[in-house]
Amino acid sequence: MTSIAAIGLCLLFAGKNTPLLCIGALGALICTTAPLWAHHIKTLSPTTLNWLERFESLAVAATIPLAAHLLGIFSLIRGLG
Repeated sequence: MTSIAAIGLCLLFAGKNTPLLCIGALGALICTTAPLWAHHIKTLSPTTLNWLERFESLAVAATIPLAAHLLGIFSLIRGLG
């Protein structure tokens, strides 16, 4: 459901920052259609799984500062000094 909303937002704001929105729309489209093509991937090599786990770790590490920024924690810390 989130990916459908992301595609809608990409179409809505297509004129503002087109390359980033196209990348986001492509990612949302891949996630939306994953049940249709995922069964074609039978096995992955250990190296591929290792790289996927690295990307997953980077994604989790990127969400923590983003969440802190959205919650205003960085602004709160700057206001203390």
